[in-house]
Amino acid sequence: MRKNRQKDIIKVIQNNNQVVSLKVGCGICGKKKCKCKKKKKVRRFIKAAKAQIFQEKICGNFGPGATLEVWTNSVSDYIQGTFEVFNSSSSDGEVTGKVASASLEGLTSTPITAPPGWTVGTSVKHPKTFTIATSSASNGTYCITLYKHVKS
Repeated sequence: MRKNRQKDIIKVIQNNNQVVSLKVGCGICGKKKCKCKKKKKVRRFIKAAKAQIFQEKICGNFGPGATLEVWTNSVSDYIQGTFEVFNSSSSDGEVTGKVASASLEGLTSTPITAPPGWTVGTSVKHPKTFTIATSSASNGTYCITLYKHVKS
């Protein structure tokens, strides 16, 4: 004789963050295909949280002989960031940027070096800080594009 047990056999069917259908087996024996006299199929629907990606852009200028912490992230909201540095062609030296990002190994640093007249950029996952160091006669601009999930 079979015991009355609620063993859920769950099969999740996801459809582009739309409705998720949870198919549950027989409500008595818990099997998908059962030979119970009382076939009680249970089907539940839940709505998955729709996630949207929010884009934030920050741009600015930097001057000669400075080391600036341009951007810092205390809360790890951002899933990805693109960091660009433009060094003016009238500059006499390179501009160096450093992007620190969180990874499984800890904090990783990605350098960006832009010679005079060049724009150099990089993209990192889970950015934390962005710092720019310039020589005594270098100037230019920077742009940061940040992406984060926003639940609706």
